[in-house]
Amino acid sequence: MTDDAAPLTLIGSPGCGSAIVEMALALLGLPHVLEDLPYREPGPGRDRLLALNPTGKVPVLVIPGAAPDGRDLVMTETAAILLHLADLAGARGAELVPAAGDPLRPVFLRWLVFLVAEIYPAVTVPEHADDAGLAGEPLAGFRAGMQVRRDGLWRMFEAAADPAGPWFLGSRFSAIDLYLVVMSAWTGGRARFAGVTPHLGAIAGRARALPRVAAVLARHGDIQDPLQDGETA
Repeated sequence: MTDDAAPLTLIGSPGCGSAIVEMALALLGLPHVLEDLPYREPGPGRDRLLALNPTGKVPVLVIPGAAPDGRDLVMTETAAILLHLADLAGARGAELVPAAGDPLRPVFLRWLVFLVAEIYPAVTVPEHADDAGLAGEPLAGFRAGMQVRRDGLWRMFEAAADPAGPWFLGSRFSAIDLYLVVMSAWTGGRARFAGVTPHLGAIAGRARALPRVAAVLARHGDIQDPLQDGETA
């Protein structure tokens, strides 16, 4: 991405998973503008979001003029966005995503996809279980059961982390550590997360202390728990 390129637009909502992409943009130094939308509230903001992403979810990244036909390119799905941002950032992209040929790349890709395919749904599905008609004791029981499943998945994830290094990949910081910053607040709070997976909790804590990450967290109120306040990823 050239210095004179038009800035990217990140559409997100405070306290949501779009903070992961916002952190990546800040760390990679890519020019961008932020557009916060109250995505659950009917109105022009949600209408704009639905026009870009029919699922009504954030984040959405708009890349000016990057589509094959020359129009703006719209990207959704956090992991896909992160991989593309690393490409746009050139050599700096390796600061978040191990480059092709790096022995850590397949490790990174495996556990990135595990995060989004296994753990992420274990957070968001219980959040929306009431939409499927569950209520009262059945809803509480389902969510309690999913908490057990989440804990098990997080322990599997922790077992895959390098036990000696400060980051998930050992001495190498990566986008996985940004996921931990946000998602550690989504499983009953950071204290509970650290109790279940102390090594991952320590990684998340170190990542939160990075100045550019801390600045994003300050804007997002240190991230909210969707199972406690109704927000989503």
